[in-house]
Amino acid sequence: MPDYILRTHQLSKIYKQDQILRDLNLNIRKGDIYGLIGMNGAGKTTLIRILAGLIPSSGGTVELFGETDPRRIEQLRAKIGWLIETPALYLNHTAYENLEMERIHKGIQDRREIDKVLEIVGLKEAGSKKTADFSLGMKQRLGIAMALLGDPELLVLDEPINGLDPVGIAQMRELLLELNHRYGITILISSHILTELAQIATTYGIINNHTLIEELSAEELNKRSKQYLAIKSRPVEDTLKVLTTKLNTNRFEVVGSTVLLYDYYAESGRVASVLYENGISVEEISCKGQDLEHYYMGLLERK
Repeated sequence: MPDYILRTHQLSKIYKQDQILRDLNLNIRKGDIYGLIGMNGAGKTTLIRILAGLIPSSGGTVELFGETDPRRIEQLRAKIGWLIETPALYLNHTAYENLEMERIHKGIQDRREIDKVLEIVGLKEAGSKKTADFSLGMKQRLGIAMALLGDPELLVLDEPINGLDPVGIAQMRELLLELNHRYGITILISSHILTELAQIATTYGIINNHTLIEELSAEELNKRSKQYLAIKSRPVEDTLKVLTTKLNTNRFEVVGSTVLLYDYYAESGRVASVLYENGISVEEISCKGQDLEHYYMGLLERK
């Protein structure tokens, strides 16, 4: 049996006779980076607010850590870190002071937690700086630091990449991967742009017309969109050995003299570098298949 950390069953929300969520079934396994994808207004933030207990549902159930009893769920929410929309910061206070207020609010005794989360999010040197002087990316990382106080098992982030520049997006991706891989934190992250999460999500839930229309693994998504790297290199046998031993993947096949690699689609430069470093002569490496964004839009149209 999969170890589910969060599930919803036929979850619905009606507000002033408008259906905001309809029979939504979400399944997040422990260790996932779960990308919740949907256009603006699809219901992502409403879902997250229900999960956080900020608004009630109109029907269905929420299951957290295997529990469905509302009283237990309220207690278990302490094991979740939340960043809903933009972080609530006191701009005239320093990053450390903001975290100190959040520490007190959460009832955390150990002040060393503040230094720990500042280091995790890469703001250790900016702890004494007023947040009014922070860039948008720094504010988002401080919001994540506040969510990390208390060592949560699940981190829920609502559009944390929205508005960031390319550098900020890359830094956010690296941070989320570190939180997942190094600290073992399961992550639910919402976005309205599929390609923003394509390099980090392990599972996707696609929400449209206020319900979940598709839930699939990253591997399944890549197969459906038929994305792969076409690698022409010599010798082919050594190429396969490097892919297996250095990039830890066996998701490839050989067609003629070309290797079709179904992992690392967005990292062709990295793949080429690893092959070169291991003595492989690379003639050509190119991305093939349908663009993820086109696949996503086509899916919405079909549904």
